[in-house]
Amino acid sequence: DQGQMLDESELDARTCSCCQTSAVNTPTGLLVAYRDRTAEEIRDIALLRRVDGQWQGPEPVAHDGWHIEACPVNGPSLDVREQRVAVAWFNGAENSPRVQVAFARDDGSAFTTPLRVDAGRALGRVDVVLLDADSALVSWVELSGKDAQVVARQVYQDGRMGMPETLVRIDPSRLSGFPRMVRRGDDVLIAWTEGDAKSRHVQATVLPASLFD
Repeated sequence: DQGQMLDESELDARTCSCCQTSAVNTPTGLLVAYRDRTAEEIRDIALLRRVDGQWQGPEPVAHDGWHIEACPVNGPSLDVREQRVAVAWFNGAENSPRVQVAFARDDGSAFTTPLRVDAGRALGRVDVVLLDADSALVSWVELSGKDAQVVARQVYQDGRMGMPETLVRIDPSRLSGFPRMVRRGDDVLIAWTEGDAKSRHVQATVLPASLFD
């Protein structure tokens, strides 16, 4: 409560330094997702777990094999609900930009095979919120002509998916930031940035239930 940092630890000495990290507190301990970086410049998403006071890992969520010699500024997103975890991320391997999501039922110690959720032209900037026992809502930014749009889609662990729904058109540059979602009871609230280099503001709306019925 005094603003002091306690128990500081270096978790990984070589990471993708401009990609955002994500962390959640599961029933068995903290879970951290971030974009790792090997000596060969493979930049896949990795997980670290804190179990019984000790950090374990890192372990890859999936072996995407994305080789890029620059930071893509596109980190992962985690969400947890009871013992279920979802992780969503952007993958640009093989010149095929895509948004992926994977699920776990055991506090994040074993994830399912990733599911691709975008329909093409993805820029990334993903977020994810768990909805019920078997599904999550994934959001991302994708190109649309000269502009970009924020898209959301319900994804089930068994591979079923709802239709991708366009939520709002935004500037495709980094000025539009990273849209973020949060559960509020049975609703999902999403916020994003609008404006230009001189003036920016945050907009927010409650997503319609039709997105995840």
